[in-house]
Amino acid sequence: MVGLHGKDGRWLNPRKNDLAQWRQSFASSLQGRGIAARATPSYSQGKRKSGYRRDLAELGKRGTRRVARPAPTYDAGKEDAAIAERRQAWNRIGAHYRETGETDLADGIAAYVSQHFDGRHGPERTPSPRGRGGRGR
Repeated sequence: MVGLHGKDGRWLNPRKNDLAQWRQSFASSLQGRGIAARATPSYSQGKRKSGYRRDLAELGKRGTRRVARPAPTYDAGKEDAAIAERRQAWNRIGAHYRETGETDLADGIAAYVSQHFDGRHGPERTPSPRGRGGRGR
């Protein structure tokens, strides 16, 4: 929970959609001041969900859950399609610059696409430590 009160005196408890709306309004305010800013979801940058769910990891530590189930609202096909669409858009932009003779720009876009849209699912993670997680005692 965010530790502050809103203008009406009620405690703020934002949800995921609230945070996205705040990011969008913040980006709009920056754009109004002449600063280039966008509030884009991470999948538009070629990033996928990591697949890590803390609740399932904790259940696994206790031995009460053997098989992790995906989140009910997660649609891998929809996410893959959105990322593929963005990859194609970047490739079209790169092809346009290559056709106009701006090969340095086209090469930079190709490098960006190869770094961000490589088809891996989520960031590389190291396994979390077992036990107390470094909390001492």
